[in-house]
Amino acid sequence: MTTLARQGMATSPMSPTNPAINDPAVKNGRVSISLGAVSCHFKREIAPYERYDMSTRVLAWDRKWVYLITHFVREGALQPKEVILQPQRGTRTPKVAAKEEELKKAVFAVSVAKYVIKKGRLTIAPAEWLAQSGVLPKEGERNGQTSATKRWTMEDVEARRSRGMEYAEKFAALDELQEQWPIFRNAQGEKVSGVEDDVDGLSVLDEQLDMLF
Repeated sequence: MTTLARQGMATSPMSPTNPAINDPAVKNGRVSISLGAVSCHFKREIAPYERYDMSTRVLAWDRKWVYLITHFVREGALQPKEVILQPQRGTRTPKVAAKEEELKKAVFAVSVAKYVIKKGRLTIAPAEWLAQSGVLPKEGERNGQTSATKRWTMEDVEARRSRGMEYAEKFAALDELQEQWPIFRNAQGEKVSGVEDDVDGLSVLDEQLDMLF
């Protein structure tokens, strides 16, 4: 995440056209990255001390969150022909092109995480700080950072973002699980009434809710 946003964080993650940029509370605020949620789905066993590779990319973003997806795969299964954000890692030239089914069997787990960037108390929209970090093409231009063989336009990026949001929205929906906490629901899943009328119950509820965060 810091690699993705490092250029914007080194200068300013905010666009010069953002009206809040002159607000002293925002201007003097510290830039921070916060992890909002993470979910990991295991597909195959990872044996103790077994080595593996990780491949992380941007899945999508909305007005607040950027969603990153990470694939944990068998060591050596990843054969990137080009590394953009971390060119020092080098590339690998596969001796034999792996088939799609072989690559799927190499996946140990898939993780999704969402992050937010703030300056002071102000949330910076992902589209804004991604642009400030130079990883998005400008309108009408093609992004030279994306690939040496394929330059993406904003239309290409938006099409990929929209497809990713189909998964990100399902992940974001898990935030509603707090409402499924047993004290709020009966066995039939119906909301329990009267809890909010019990002052003593509310004090206990506050303490228990604090434990959820």
